[in-house]
Amino acid sequence: VSTLAESGLRKLNHMTASNRLQRMFNSMRDKVVIVDNKGKIIDCNKPESEEWNLSPWEFLGKYYYEVLSGEQYAVVEQAAERLRNREILEPFDFMTNYGGDTKWYSTQVTRVENSRFNEPDYFVVALHDISERKKAENQIVYLSYRDKLTGVYNRRYYEEEIKNLDCEQNLPISIIIGDVKGLKLENDALGHDKGG
Repeated sequence: VSTLAESGLRKLNHMTASNRLQRMFNSMRDKVVIVDNKGKIIDCNKPESEEWNLSPWEFLGKYYYEVLSGEQYAVVEQAAERLRNREILEPFDFMTNYGGDTKWYSTQVTRVENSRFNEPDYFVVALHDISERKKAENQIVYLSYRDKLTGVYNRRYYEEEIKNLDCEQNLPISIIIGDVKGLKLENDALGHDKGG
């Protein structure tokens, strides 16, 4: 009787641990996708979340090349190949675009080995949404090349363009810089907030 009770208790503990792991998996902030060694998507957390842009039946059980665009597939395939070759893979940025909604993810792919055969059993793909960070970075780049007040390209932009244009096939080249209605004088006298 005691072995039967112990067996039942072990099963209950295993079910409780499994349930606890599943709850932890589903409550993670980052998206996590588990892909087998053949490329089939076998699990993911929060599959019905709006942020996935897909319903679970659209990708669970399918191969990632059936779900991803050609460019996305190439990035993931290159990462998987590097992991198959036991290379260390740093996180990389990955863009998705479904229905006009662009999302950026910092992506980490990890190889989980089958200890008996010393080959990948599956891959865990963790996706951290960095869309807001990318928007901020793009805004910073935009502002670094534009005048804050007018939105016109600034001196830094022109200096970069001169470097790009300064090649033999573009010669001779001329750039004319002028003073617009005493704007420089007004800037010098009143400051950029008043002059432009």
